[in-house]
Amino acid sequence: MRKRFFLLALFLLMLFTEKGYGEEWKKVKVGFDPNLPPFSFISEDGSPAGYNADLMYRIARNSGWELEFIPLHAEQFLPQLQQGYVDVILGMKYRGSYEQMFDFSESIFTMSEALIVPKEDKTIYDITDLKGRVVAVQRGTAAREMLDNVRQVKMNVTSSEPHAMRMLFLERADAFIGNRWTAQYLLEQNQVVEDYDIRLSFIQPSEYSFAVREGNLELLTAINQSLQKIRQTKEYRTIYNYWFEPYNQQAIWWQRTAWLLAWISMIAIIIISLITIWNKRLKREVDKQTRVLTHYLTFQREVLERVDNGILTCDKDRKITLMNRRASEILGTNPNIKDLPLDSSPQLCDLSLVLDKTQPGQGQSGELVWGNSSGTQYIYYYVALLEDGSGGWIISLQDRTEQIQLQEKLRIQEKLRALGQLVAGIAHELRNPLTSMKMFIDVLPKKVEDPRFREELIKHVPAEMNRLNHLVEELLDYTRKKEPVKESVEWNELLSSIIRSFKISTEHEINFEIHFEEASTVFGDRQRVRQVLINLISNAIDALEDQPTKKITITSREDEEYSYLKVADTGKGMTKIQIDNMFQPFFTTKGNGVGLGLYISYNIMVEHGGEIEVMSQEGEGTTITLKFPREGRS
Repeated sequence: MRKRFFLLALFLLMLFTEKGYGEEWKKVKVGFDPNLPPFSFISEDGSPAGYNADLMYRIARNSGWELEFIPLHAEQFLPQLQQGYVDVILGMKYRGSYEQMFDFSESIFTMSEALIVPKEDKTIYDITDLKGRVVAVQRGTAAREMLDNVRQVKMNVTSSEPHAMRMLFLERADAFIGNRWTAQYLLEQNQVVEDYDIRLSFIQPSEYSFAVREGNLELLTAINQSLQKIRQTKEYRTIYNYWFEPYNQQAIWWQRTAWLLAWISMIAIIIISLITIWNKRLKREVDKQTRVLTHYLTFQREVLERVDNGILTCDKDRKITLMNRRASEILGTNPNIKDLPLDSSPQLCDLSLVLDKTQPGQGQSGELVWGNSSGTQYIYYYVALLEDGSGGWIISLQDRTEQIQLQEKLRIQEKLRALGQLVAGIAHELRNPLTSMKMFIDVLPKKVEDPRFREELIKHVPAEMNRLNHLVEELLDYTRKKEPVKESVEWNELLSSIIRSFKISTEHEINFEIHFEEASTVFGDRQRVRQVLINLISNAIDALEDQPTKKITITSREDEEYSYLKVADTGKGMTKIQIDNMFQPFFTTKGNGVGLGLYISYNIMVEHGGEIEVMSQEGEGTTITLKFPREGRS
């Protein structure tokens, strides 16, 4: 009796709650995605349409609501609902992370993503095949988050799924990942169904529901109750079939087929079990292992055929037992040949000789140079003994011909570029002083008696000749290729005389700060290292000319492999263009400079097996670090 009374009271309470809610909610603001057909979109007459919209229309009619539809992008759902600009979102995928922010209605659909590619593309069948490809995807979706976990995928992110599909149609993307039903709808609308394939249909399936703000149980209850009423009538099936009839018929066919196959299988299993349970179990296990082995071997072969290296194996009698496609291309043989002796052709004979050098547990690598009618072929090989006890070998081949040819072309181009730049620089540097002297010589017969002219002649011509002489000396230093005479030299000994001479010859007062580790040394040619230091300190002093703070800090340190010297100034710094060109011959920012100092310094460092590292920012000074190998390391 009590139980009946409790159920009656609960029923009356539910009726009262629904009525009260209907009286309170006269107008409901509904946020929806206008670019998600057939779920929600704007029809030709300007009103919201689609599967979601039809369900909401029925719910509003049952609850006595007036609906105000507000179009939103997917990424606007969360802030708009949280801030109360809308009361309900017309369709959201359920995520556990949203439980603390929103309440979801009963599921109205099972949503999943699909992979769409052009039918002629035979390389993309799975998510892993998207490496290095461009994928069109909508911003703020689960598909977008999923692609963040796939390596080297390039994404064309759009504001809506129709826009993303348009990128695929315009060949601005290699594939599309998004709502399967929206994609099918757009393919049919654009009459391109025959041009594209749905390779994966059920990626990350999840429940699709209406969403309200957390704690708005009254609105949520009203929506759920209306959904239950709609599902109890033919109205729900009518709406569903209207928007998804193509998919529904296919699902019904698959369901009937699956049930039929299930019944047939069940009857077959019962009959076979009655005959012999043990044989059935044994056969099932054998079939299972056979499938696993077949799949494994197929996968291995697929990987073997797709790698860019040539792979081949031979037995202890030196007969080929396996060869992939790339190996046959490198060797110029038929990939289907078997039991071919390694000494049957000149190329294979070279490989046969390599096998003699291979020791157990140690691989053998090197390079083979083959000449043929099309030119020289450079092949890198790696040979190792098989560890299966058969006594055979596995050989990996990599054709480096194109790489070596390209490197040689680049080397020649770089030589020609450097030579052209050098000749242009020499011509420019020679032309300026020669032009100046020519001007004096041209007017000499007319103005030889002019005292002012003679004064200018005596002043400028020697200066220009000194400039020419300095340029010639720089060029001679550049062309000398003497081997450096290396010795262990203390940094303090080298720098003390250099800094002393700069303090005497410099017009401005410059603060030199020296920080040396005790007995810090450099292993190199004394005079050439000195020349590098003079060039660096001279450039640092020139950079301080217009600076309020004139300070140069020199620091040395050592580790087990290198000796370091750091020269830092508080000068005007350098731009990125200046940094990129500072070691080029004849590049200078000084009006009286030749532009060979840093270039020669760089070559000296290369001769010593060292490096120059530059850190500079315009207006914040420059730091240059010299890195010399220690004695016994170069």
